[in-house]
Amino acid sequence: MNNTSESDTLGHLLIAALPEANRGLASYDSEERCRYLLKLQTLMRDWPGTKPPILNIDQYRWCMGEIEELEKGVATFYTQTFFNYFCCAPIIPH
Repeated sequence: MNNTSESDTLGHLLIAALPEANRGLASYDSEERCRYLLKLQTLMRDWPGTKPPILNIDQYRWCMGEIEELEKGVATFYTQTFFNYFCCAPIIPH
């Protein structure tokens, strides 16, 4: 017979360890951050709405200025789209 209650079991399922800080989109390493930024750009291409033109650019190499412009475009479009659908401040992915 198992002595764990249902709430104990569910508690373990709902709690996830947070990854190390400064990874993914929050990384200080521009190369790592760029990989995640490009994946988010690809995901957002199918979203409805008027996108910044840089979200539709598909290229293999990006210069630092273009990456900064892409980062700004992704952030702007993500936050506005989230607000349009959920009427509240967005949850920021990291």
